[in-house]
Amino acid sequence: MTKIMTITLSHMDLKKIELLDCGQNNWEVWSAKMCNHLLLKHGGGYIPGVIACLDETLDPVSTGTWDLNAKSVYHYSIDHLFMCRRTGLSPPIH
Repeated sequence: MTKIMTITLSHMDLKKIELLDCGQNNWEVWSAKMCNHLLLKHGGGYIPGVIACLDETLDPVSTGTWDLNAKSVYHYSIDHLFMCRRTGLSPPIH
């Protein structure tokens, strides 16, 4: 049985990362800092898919934890993008 640990992401930590600003063209720096931050918090593997989703029939508890972690990382990243928008800074649109 695989054990997936629950990650903890703090919005106070998120405020330490500079805001994404198209005017400064800082996407690469911002992206690297976000990825490093998430890796330190054990959440970085969810973005590129390194931490694969488990088979719920084999391990429902770990699968539930995986789902919560993946959603947390997603919303954590989206929250930071909305912080950029509230301050008048815009992330790049691809």
